[in-house]
Amino acid sequence: MNENEILKRENKREKKARKQAEAIIASKSIELFESNKKLLALNQNLESEIEKRTQEAAQKEIEFKSLVDSTTEFFFKINLQGTFIYVNPSMIKVLGFSEKELIGKHFSELIHPDHLKSIENLYLEQITQLSENSVIEFPVITKNGRHLWVNQSATLVIRKGIPLHFMVLSHDITKVKLAQDAVAQSEEKYRGIMENLELGILEVDNNGKVLKAYSQFCKLTGYSEEELIGNSASDLLLSDEGKAILSKNIHERNNGKSSVYEIPIIKKDGSKVWIITSGAPFYNLDGKQMGTLGIHLDISDRMSIELELQDTKKKAEELAKVKELFLANISHEIRTPMNAIIGMAELLENSRLDRKQNKYVSAIRSSSKNLLVLINDLLDFSKIESGKLIIEIIPFHLKDLIIKAKELLDPKADENGVRISYNIDPDLPKYLLADPTRLGQILINLVGNAVKFTTDGNVYISAKQVKSKANIKSVLFEIKDEGIGISDSEMLGLFENFTQANQTTARIYGGTGLGLSISHKIVNLMGGKLEVFSQKGKGATFYFTLELEEAIGTIELGKDLYRIRENFHESEILLVEDNPVNVLIAKTNLENWNCKVDVAINGKEAIERLIVKKYNLVLMDMRMPVMGGIEATLIIRKQLKLDVPVIAVTGNAIKGDEQKYLKEGMDDYLSKPFEQIDLNKILAKWLKLQSVHEENLIDTSGLNAMGDASFVTMMIKLFIEETTKDLITLEQAVETNNFILIKSVMHKIKPSIKYVCIDRLYNELRRIESWIQGDALFLNKTQHFISSLKVVIQQLGQA
Repeated sequence: MNENEILKRENKREKKARKQAEAIIASKSIELFESNKKLLALNQNLESEIEKRTQEAAQKEIEFKSLVDSTTEFFFKINLQGTFIYVNPSMIKVLGFSEKELIGKHFSELIHPDHLKSIENLYLEQITQLSENSVIEFPVITKNGRHLWVNQSATLVIRKGIPLHFMVLSHDITKVKLAQDAVAQSEEKYRGIMENLELGILEVDNNGKVLKAYSQFCKLTGYSEEELIGNSASDLLLSDEGKAILSKNIHERNNGKSSVYEIPIIKKDGSKVWIITSGAPFYNLDGKQMGTLGIHLDISDRMSIELELQDTKKKAEELAKVKELFLANISHEIRTPMNAIIGMAELLENSRLDRKQNKYVSAIRSSSKNLLVLINDLLDFSKIESGKLIIEIIPFHLKDLIIKAKELLDPKADENGVRISYNIDPDLPKYLLADPTRLGQILINLVGNAVKFTTDGNVYISAKQVKSKANIKSVLFEIKDEGIGISDSEMLGLFENFTQANQTTARIYGGTGLGLSISHKIVNLMGGKLEVFSQKGKGATFYFTLELEEAIGTIELGKDLYRIRENFHESEILLVEDNPVNVLIAKTNLENWNCKVDVAINGKEAIERLIVKKYNLVLMDMRMPVMGGIEATLIIRKQLKLDVPVIAVTGNAIKGDEQKYLKEGMDDYLSKPFEQIDLNKILAKWLKLQSVHEENLIDTSGLNAMGDASFVTMMIKLFIEETTKDLITLEQAVETNNFILIKSVMHKIKPSIKYVCIDRLYNELRRIESWIQGDALFLNKTQHFISSLKVVIQQLGQA
């Protein structure tokens, strides 16, 4: 190929290459133009975004500043040197500084010196460790010098690993801190109290494990707190005896109840100490029981004293029993011959006597009654001393009571040339509520004393209303005499036991010195105080005031119009008595009243006679050789299964004897010495059991004392309705031998029987209710009671 061809080809290639290059350049230019166009559009968008974001940032800064400025918290910025570069208004307001005063101030100028070092160290540590956040509590000082506690949260602002400044938020916690300090002081105060009290305090969990033991408890037990914590208190400190006591109280404690009890604990040295402990549950904030707080007091000394007191009490009780037994024995030993004396005197009075003999017999009876007064004084004194004297509250007629005391003492007054007169305030109600027996006893004692120490003079009895409130009347009782009087020195100890003015008085006028003492004590029991005014040679006035309630409604006070019944139609009587004179008196009286009498001199003989013969009634002396009355009655009831009425005849007359004899199976009680009328009443009461239709079984005096006639009528109607139903139940229970049901019905109707029926029926019910076993005798008594109750309903319906 020649050179031209070669040049042509190269030229051609160059043109082609140039065209290709131009095409590429044109293409790239278009791309560049498009890119430049896009770049221009992107630049415009970027400027717009930057402007938008700049505006948003400015808005957020405005909002942030507004938030910081409006918050009640302290907010500030400090540089790394600790100088304030921004403070919010709240900080300015609370601290009292102006913004100008704070900007550029070093934070240390606001910090209490005691806390400055710890805060500087905290800031330094944040900077060196590049720690973003820290929290601390400390007091700051306001411009006026006041200290405020703050809770501070400091944030270190870091950019590209370089710390710039601190942004700090602080909250005023002064009130909280003061409250915490108060709680801490209170806890410290009570901790000190608890540590110094003579009380051992222990906290245990619900399993009885020790959580905390205070020093006094450690001192009490000998263990250190470390030795107690985590251990079972009961296993460590209680014996079997103590665990038994504790177990009784755990149930109540688990039910959220506190308890107080005495328990022995075993000390570390093995010795036993008695404590009184109070355990109460404690709870968490959710109300869940977390354990028990126990407070323990050492009562070993008290227990020792109590044991001594118990021993002393036991000896005193034994002495009281000996004393009571002595009085019972003395009473029995005196009353038995007294019964013979009074009984023989009565028999003599009923025989043909001349005038002189009648006078002698009258003197015997009078002396016997005086001796009986002495015995009764001794018994009353014993009852008062032992706290067994009971004051009952029943309606009584005041005027009748005073007249009765006067009439009783008129014969003695006549002997001394004394005139007894009385005066009763017309404003006083006719009927009052009190214990007429005891009030009468007081009046008889005081009037009797006045008569005793007066010769040829007057004794005045007065009852005057001194105050009235609704139906409660304050009644002043005065007994005034014109006798020998009492000197000031003789007044001392006048109301003491066995005390009289002087030995001459005792020698001339006689007496035990018990009358005034007993009267004084009974007046106290009735709510009053017996006092005296007197001058030697010018008489004496004894006076006392009682608060007595007026008896409202219809009052029926039964007068004893009983007349001795002469004929008991050959009733078979078993007289069980070992004293020959008493046998003679009782047998003579009984036979005079048309009774057939067999005599047994002891309980054993009585049992032998009852086995072979049926009697209508047994008069059973209590104290006899071989076998006494109680033992014999138990055999009659439990072995012989006899329903014969057994009357206890005894000279004991101690309060409670009657209940004791009734409980042992006897039906009634007759105290020696008794007169013919007393024995006759007992016979009339119990020998009519076979013909109850002849006897009035109604006694509504209790109801009458409670309300007017309409009230009584309503209560009687209710009694008839309810008792008729109960009778049906009782009869069914007897048919099925339902012992428990019978006793249950008896218990139910007992209160109404008390207010509607005579005492005999009430006593029968009580004996049935207290019967021990449901035997044939029990069923017989119940059947008989049912019959009587039917008569009561019939009589009430006819009334």
